Amino acid sequence: MKDRVRESVFDLLADSVVGQEVIDLFAGTGAIGLEAMSRGASGATFIERHVPTARRIRAILAEWGLEARARVVTADSFFWLRHDWKPSSTPTLLFCSPPYASYESQRAALCGLLTDFGSRSAPGSRIVAESDERFDATVSLPGFAWRVRAYPPAILAIGSPIRS
Repeated sequence: MKDRVRESVFDLLADSVVGQEVIDLFAGTGAIGLEAMSRGASGATFIERHVPTARRIRAILAEWGLEARARVVTADSFFWLRHDWKPSSTPTLLFCSPPYASYESQRAALCGLLTDFGSRSAPGSRIVAESDERFDATVSLPGFAWRVRAYPPAILAIGSPIRS
């Protein structure tokens, strides 16, 4: 996620990040989860399957003294969220920022992943999905209330599960 898009995400989320548990799927550099922690998130879980990149996130957490509030899981995001994630009773903020091409090549799996999160997460949980124009969260994930903003080429969709 580019710096200006990340800044916009946190402007939109404002103080609602404070006290939330954060999951940074497809963590990459970990910048999203780290930013959330700097803005008051209670903790973060970084999911990154590339071993050297996960190692780098761990090193940053250690350098900044954040190891007690965060964990880095070297795993496939699809597998981890479906099989290893244990939902808590507190709201969770899920950041989903995979390579944009994944929204085409793995559309069904990504939609299933986000829908599953929505159905298992605590009330008040939200998803922040970054994509490009090839993916429309409002159409592909109808079980959520979405706020969508464009920051070309990025499209940000912030969604809350609709609970009956």
